[in-house]
Amino acid sequence: MIIRGIEEQDLRAALEVANYAYRGNLHFREGPEPLTLNRQSWRLHLGVEHLDGLGHRRQSRWVQKERVIRSACYHAYRDFLYAVFERAPRARVVTSLAVYEGPAHFEATHRRISRLNVGSFFEPVRMEDCCDCPKGLRNEETVPELYLGAEYTLEPDRKIYWGLNTDERKG
Repeated sequence: MIIRGIEEQDLRAALEVANYAYRGNLHFREGPEPLTLNRQSWRLHLGVEHLDGLGHRRQSRWVQKERVIRSACYHAYRDFLYAVFERAPRARVVTSLAVYEGPAHFEATHRRISRLNVGSFFEPVRMEDCCDCPKGLRNEETVPELYLGAEYTLEPDRKIYWGLNTDERKG
């Protein structure tokens, strides 16, 4: 993958953020290798330390050969790119399957890429299914729930900070 418009320390910080969910199993398999003299464009690949750890991409079933794949799964790349765009909103990411022009474009298109068939015609396998990530990491919805419940609903006689002050709440 090639990422433009971000500094190296931000790439490493994004990896640390993504690694929080994957228990430190992610690392840069290759790179980050600078592509320009101003060190704002990078070539890199995500990999995993342990094959039985979180974020490991497994081979699709239709491949006959037994190969060890040390690549990160779709969910690990997704979480890493969320962290990249959080640090550099003007970044541009080029992968073998897509080009992402900032966080809004990434959010609008990455789900379509996750559903691409990486299996065969007769045994289709979606890209997002080529891993053993638990349901919590597979969750695509990062939008918080809008309804918090009746306890937090503003009423005409209630102050905005009512929930933070326990003394006022008792009275």
